[in-house]
Amino acid sequence: MCGALLRVWLLIELPVGKGALPWPVFGINVGGALFLCYLATRLEERLPPTRYLRPALATGFCGAFTTFSTLAAGVVGLAQAGDAQVAALYAAGSLCGGIGAAWLGTALGRRAEFAR
Repeated sequence: MCGALLRVWLLIELPVGKGALPWPVFGINVGGALFLCYLATRLEERLPPTRYLRPALATGFCGAFTTFSTLAAGVVGLAQAGDAQVAALYAAGSLCGGIGAAWLGTALGRRAEFAR
């Protein structure tokens, strides 16, 4: 629930006009991918096993914070506004940005010091 509330708050604070590029959703999804992969790597490979921390933070918080449906709605909205090329670039940029953020998050998670 906390991830969804943060996402909604950010989308209210950073409104996007109709037919405009939805940068806040892009940032939320790419930032969420980075945090998710950092967190999952850190919790799985670097910290002692816990039973609830990974599902609560990775699946719960990050799953509610990021949103594929809002990304898809943004792509469709751009396409319906007559910007099919921009919609395709936004979709491809989101995919590439998410993959890059996931790689970076995993790399940062592996470089972090062991917890003491």
